[in-house]
Amino acid sequence: MLTNGIGKKIISKEDRNEEYLKRSCKKNLLCFFKATEDYITKEYPKLTKKLPEEITFITSQELEDKYPTLTPKKIENMLLLKSMEQFS
Repeated sequence: MLTNGIGKKIISKEDRNEEYLKRSCKKNLLCFFKATEDYITKEYPKLTKKLPEEITFITSQELEDKYPTLTPKKIENMLLLKSMEQFS
């Protein structure tokens, strides 16, 4: 089952893979967030759009390989700070 904070979706066994998760996020979550951003920027014209056109994915293993000396919590904090910089 995939939970996106908005609802739940039953995923068949053959679809339980990374590629399906990426497609589902791009199709559903990004569309939802972009539609919300469109609505908010129309309601509040002084605000500007800041969401990216594409979602970037990285696995836990890729993060561990890229930052072998950091704990998972430190990696999470670093990524959060980087993402906050992009939206400020």
